[in-house]
Amino acid sequence: MFIPMQRRIRTRRLSFAATMSFAALLALSLAGIRSFWTSDALYLPAGCRLLISHGYFQYSHTWISQAPGYPLKERSLSYESGLDPMEPGSLGRRFLGFSFFHIKASQTSNCLDLFELWIPIWFPLLILLIAPVRWLIARSGNAPAFPIIAETCRSASASRT
Repeated sequence: MFIPMQRRIRTRRLSFAATMSFAALLALSLAGIRSFWTSDALYLPAGCRLLISHGYFQYSHTWISQAPGYPLKERSLSYESGLDPMEPGSLGRRFLGFSFFHIKASQTSNCLDLFELWIPIWFPLLILLIAPVRWLIARSGNAPAFPIIAETCRSASASRT
């Protein structure tokens, strides 16, 4: 049985999601443009870093273990802004601007485990664009589904009377 395709209706949830997504899209676009001049890094506890630089997002996690008796000093939440000399994704595997790097190194007393993931800024921007485009495609709740057909039906019924 053939079911004709109908455009979905704009709901409050869709309107709210589209508005929030569009606001995040604008903020991320501005941060992405700013990242070509300066980098911004957010350091999290447990060796994690979130960085936006050169039009890329970077997530890195560094784990260092030392010999007993030499405890590591935990880093607290901090923010840093400035120039990042490292080229995005210069290490590791690359595909369409995405880059992944993982290295493990150990000596007799120390062990280093470094993980980096670079994501180009166009990817989250593209994902954030889905809800506003979906909102634009959806019809409003009080609009007719097919305005041209509804208009011809109204004019045809008006001409009969």
